[in-house]
Amino acid sequence: GDAVGQWSKLGLANVQFRVSNTTLTAGRQNFSSGIVDTIGNRALPSSFEGVSFNSEEFSNLSFQGGVFDRVSPRTEQSLSKFRTE
Repeated sequence: GDAVGQWSKLGLANVQFRVSNTTLTAGRQNFSSGIVDTIGNRALPSSFEGVSFNSEEFSNLSFQGGVFDRVSPRTEQSLSKFRTE
C-alpha cells in the first residue's frame, strides 16, 4: 500500500565524493557527532540537511565535521531552520 503521509519523508539523493579515505557528503543525512546527533527511536527519525566530511587519512586519527542549516525533527515531515534550544 501507500505510505501514510504523517509517517513518511521524501528521501532526496545525497551527493557523495570520496578521495582516498576522505568522504564529503551533501544533502539530507543522519549525522552523529559529540555535538549533534539524530534520534532514531521513532518511526520517523530526525535528519539534517547540509554538508559533512569524514577523514581517516591517518592511522589512529580521524576528523569529522559538518555544516547544517536545516533540520527535520522526528515529530515533523518538513525541514526547518536549524537552531539550538
